[in-house]
Amino acid sequence: MGPPCAAYSGDRPFLFVSYAHKDSELVFPELERLHGDGYRLWYDEGIEPGSEWPEEIATSLARAALFLVFISPNAVESRNVRNEINFALNNGKPFIAVYLAPTRLPPGLELRMGDIQAVLKHRLDRGTYSTKLSKVLPAAVRDSGSVARPSLRAPTEPRATARAPGARGLKPIRVFEYPGPGVPCWDATFDAEGTLIALAEDAGSVGLWSPLRPDPIGSLVHAGAVRSVLALPTATLLVTASCPSKSDHPPAEVLQLWDLGRRVELSRGVHPGGISRLRCSTDGAWLATVGDFDRERDGEVAIWRLDPHAREPTLRRVHTLRHKYPNDAAFLPDAVATIGSDGCVRLWDLEDGALCLEMFHDDEVIACDVSPDGSLLATASKDKTARVWSTNTGERVLELVHQDMLGAVAFSPDGQVVASAGSDAARLWALASGRERFAMPHGDSGVLDVVFLPDSSAVLTAGCDGWAVLWDPDSGAQLARLHQDVYAGEVTKAEVSRDGRWIVTGDAHSVYLWAWGDRPIRQR
Repeated sequence: MGPPCAAYSGDRPFLFVSYAHKDSELVFPELERLHGDGYRLWYDEGIEPGSEWPEEIATSLARAALFLVFISPNAVESRNVRNEINFALNNGKPFIAVYLAPTRLPPGLELRMGDIQAVLKHRLDRGTYSTKLSKVLPAAVRDSGSVARPSLRAPTEPRATARAPGARGLKPIRVFEYPGPGVPCWDATFDAEGTLIALAEDAGSVGLWSPLRPDPIGSLVHAGAVRSVLALPTATLLVTASCPSKSDHPPAEVLQLWDLGRRVELSRGVHPGGISRLRCSTDGAWLATVGDFDRERDGEVAIWRLDPHAREPTLRRVHTLRHKYPNDAAFLPDAVATIGSDGCVRLWDLEDGALCLEMFHDDEVIACDVSPDGSLLATASKDKTARVWSTNTGERVLELVHQDMLGAVAFSPDGQVVASAGSDAARLWALASGRERFAMPHGDSGVLDVVFLPDSSAVLTAGCDGWAVLWDPDSGAQLARLHQDVYAGEVTKAEVSRDGRWIVTGDAHSVYLWAWGDRPIRQR
């Protein structure tokens, strides 16, 4: 594979990219994407023939605004990569490491890179990885925008694109904008009544919004950047997870329980190493925090017990479930499922934390979902399959085959179908027969998320092409296309209110609010 772009040679701030040449087939597609997103990149393609290699490298690295290194076993064995890392650290360069694969650093390098910000590409689906990387790259090295807190703006006109006859083109009624290259790893959640949106604003707060009002109705202030928010389904309670402070040793992510009515914190817990996912049971009595990657610790999923109807609910950690490189969790009526990069699916007893069942994919498992009656578990994997398992026996009930890796899976609320989504398309399958009903493609782009409306009347897909689409689950017809901003990137995920009236989608730049249903919505 040839170089994806010319190395930057101007006077504006740019990224210096370090990588092992043996990893070119993995790194060059990432550089092509970054270049396409407007990032100014310098890498060794920029060395003129006949020039002295170390001098040219040192000169470019000294001028760079940020050092970006792709870490792999090949990279840590490369003398050139190690020299570039040491030069960047010795000269105080802002530093980001992207891990292409699980890698044990040599002791000296591990000591020096212990506090360096890392993005674990090998553990993430494409949309999440893209969002996380965009989050940490500064605006100064990109040809658009600047970083700021979210602001509300009027919707823009849609991009010109083909759509199916009869599909309604919707405009968002609210846009919460993050100018620049997508600093936040956005997250949003609806309360149980669908009257309030909690939006993680990354800079240290959670914004509280009403779908019917243009101005925020409140905020919850954190000490660190907020990564995840989750409203409990049966009460006016909100759980949030915020990033650890750089001064925390060892680092730990703070888990906080809030009363949304009073805007007060009720309880607090700590998850060592960080949290990548928040999940709760349907009755709101159990909470799972899925651990982020930590090369010094075995992966873990923490299970918390709380009484959402108590006068003063509190978080109480009751189990620590070991799962190497965990990716997600899902609750059954009396158990919890965990999935991970090891290709393993595990079921654990909720009461005593004992391991009940193990099932396996041939590659990393990215996503999971539980059927409405709790009898089935669906998992999506990089091995190009979604698998449906019996939660009673662990038997594989169905195998749903795609042409490329998968990153999302969801059961319909009526329990009749299951949707799977991946780099080729989203697909809808009949549970009774295992037959594919139809595909839900986004052109030549992949699909990053799939969500059903609560009454099973439509299925929503979020695509790499910058569009979210509502589909009829019976006919496969497009019901509506939710156009993003003209500068939008991949729609990384979607959320639907419990009454099906409101939809939230987001990309690396903005979060969009949409009205859906038969009641007219007026902006106020």
